[in-house]
Amino acid sequence: MTTLSSRAMLTTLRISQWTARRLDRDETRRVNASHGLRIEAARVNKKLLPFGVELERVHQITGAIRKDFAARTLPWGIDGVSILKASAYMEFVDLVNRWQDDWHGAVEAFFDAYPTLYREAQLELGTLFNADDYPDVSDLRRRFAFSVRFMPVPDAQDWRVDVGDKERKRLEEDIRKRLIETEHEAMTEAWRRLKEVLDRTHERLATPDAIFRDSLVENAVEICSVLPMLNVSDDPALEDARRSLERAIAPYVGRVDTLRHDPVARTQAASDVADIMRKMGGLYAQAA
Repeated sequence: MTTLSSRAMLTTLRISQWTARRLDRDETRRVNASHGLRIEAARVNKKLLPFGVELERVHQITGAIRKDFAARTLPWGIDGVSILKASAYMEFVDLVNRWQDDWHGAVEAFFDAYPTLYREAQLELGTLFNADDYPDVSDLRRRFAFSVRFMPVPDAQDWRVDVGDKERKRLEEDIRKRLIETEHEAMTEAWRRLKEVLDRTHERLATPDAIFRDSLVENAVEICSVLPMLNVSDDPALEDARRSLERAIAPYVGRVDTLRHDPVARTQAASDVADIMRKMGGLYAQAA
């Protein structure tokens, strides 16, 4: 049986960006004083670039990247560190390259627009405008950064410190135990994500008068596409459940109205999903 360190790797995503928001302390004091307050019950936060759609675009792309990263990796147990299946590395790197291109393109568009946005802020903010709130371009660039890094999963044989044979064996056993626990937690999370989609899909389809959006099928398509990347244990039961869901929704991809208006198709789809849930059995309950 291969070790987790040969089947997976660790990855981190780091994105920093300027928010263009600032607490105005002087105005905050004036507002609280005008209401006779001796404590800071109200705070005046300024939006420094009232027409900064270019910066909002950067923030939107950042949010989408973070969401996509979380969907395609599993928690490792340390804040900011995730686990990725090794066989999915090349596919993941291609995705990271697209993320970087989109993000850097949006950031450069913001830098180009920054002088104009600054002048517009001078006009729009009136007495709230304070030039000290705005970094110069060189400082502004330092506030934006994007990186995805990869690291090996620790292995019990990695211990090289000279602590004596007995203590080294204890450390090796500790890491073996932790790796087993982490792999179990990661796979439980993969099952939980599938279960969440199955629950939602079945609940909507099995209720004849329930209203649902196209995202009901889109979410099922998405989980089917990412589960191979999350299946770090190569669990055949998880892959079988994924394929079953893929087959069940295939007739309705791009044709969600069929499920809305054809009761026979809707009932059959609900039955197919329920059958997947039954076959998952104890694994399904474990993912609750």
